[in-house]
Amino acid sequence: MSETRYHSVVLDEESCKGCTVCVTTCPTKAIRVRGGKARIIAERCIDCGECIRRCPNHAKKALTDRFPDELAASPGENEESENRISIALPAPALYAQFPHYGVEEVHRALLSLGFDAVFPVARVTGDIARASASFLDRKRYPRLPRPLISSSCPTIIKLIQIRFPTLIEHIVPVIAPMELAARRARDSASASEPEDEPRNIDVFFISPCAGKITEAKAPLGKEASAVTGVFGMKDLFIPILSVLKKNAEARAAETTIADDDRSSDDSYLQPAEIAWGRAGGEAEATMP
Repeated sequence: MSETRYHSVVLDEESCKGCTVCVTTCPTKAIRVRGGKARIIAERCIDCGECIRRCPNHAKKALTDRFPDELAASPGENEESENRISIALPAPALYAQFPHYGVEEVHRALLSLGFDAVFPVARVTGDIARASASFLDRKRYPRLPRPLISSSCPTIIKLIQIRFPTLIEHIVPVIAPMELAARRARDSASASEPEDEPRNIDVFFISPCAGKITEAKAPLGKEASAVTGVFGMKDLFIPILSVLKKNAEARAAETTIADDDRSSDDSYLQPAEIAWGRAGGEAEATMP
């Protein structure tokens, strides 16, 4: 019996013209054209999203949870919403989409859109970097094969598994930032909940790519993810920007996110922690 695999990258058959552009650009040769339509071979797909980027007919897309449908409704609207707390887990790359606004402003915009709290993934990148750096110490881990490969990107891990299996032992055994942030967000929220009537905690990752969507829905390991759902960054861009523009004039008078009892204090976030999301950011944070 073949193994059932979940993939966030899917085909829109009505839009597909069978042009073969995706076939020639897929890094794992996971796409074939049959009957005039592209077909994705699940066992080979690594959810890199290259076919989404290159398809001239926009026939590939990444499945995410629908925003704001999957988000907990505002307290008081129904009984279920009163027993839920929804935490936004923004990837570091989100802030780069709004270069004229600060981190706290983006977080306040997320709260305005219906999230009860914000726990930035950037909060844990420093810990990930320190853990990864420890494995680079040849004196502590002399038997680890070199070079070492980051475990932060699930797409790279899948690429290695499919195309370069001899490199699997080179992957650093460190948890991914998204997953660590989700676990800590849950722990933080649980600690502040009353013991007699705790609320259900939903953690929504705001993803910049298809690979992390798949990782949240179908983790590479045996453990279930601490992430409840995933919203695409592209789906939240316009809503966030609209709130940012609306609040621009009152920016100075608004309460900072550290003073908002629905949020987490992110005032200590450092540029290097946020820069993790750019090219070379993780390497710079890891190297001594």
